[in-house]
Amino acid sequence: MMSFCRRLSILSVVFAYTLTLPAQSSGLFEGKWVFNPSESIFSPGRPLPQSETLTFAADGTLTVEGVSGQGRPFLWSFTPEPGKAVQVANRDNQTVETKLSGNTIVHMWRDPSGTEYGEGHISADGKTMRYVLMGTVWGDHVYEVSVFDRVGAVSRVPMH
Repeated sequence: MMSFCRRLSILSVVFAYTLTLPAQSSGLFEGKWVFNPSESIFSPGRPLPQSETLTFAADGTLTVEGVSGQGRPFLWSFTPEPGKAVQVANRDNQTVETKLSGNTIVHMWRDPSGTEYGEGHISADGKTMRYVLMGTVWGDHVYEVSVFDRVGAVSRVPMH
């Protein structure tokens, strides 16, 4: 029978190893996704973007490019790190923490204006992603449902 101290030291090694794993793979999300405005809804006063494309790279990096509802182009990106909030490039003082599990991605977004929680799910056929964003921005409640269509081939999507 293994002693308590021995089990604790093994668990400590396993835990330390998980903390040093490389950036999360984007897995089922990998590829390009295009915003579908006809299937999306935003809070009153928050216009839908004119266009938006999400690109998930194999290393987990997410690049978002498009044109805002006011006609301004935008481009920003980040590479998630397990268990850590990372800075979002080209966004003033914004950080995001990402958790990825199967066909679900979860984000916790923070910046001086507030905190938002986002959760995306890939459909059973792998062709659509529904991303719900909720939170507070400058004291106003935000609720958005953005639908994105996959561009290109769909790999097999296991459901979790």
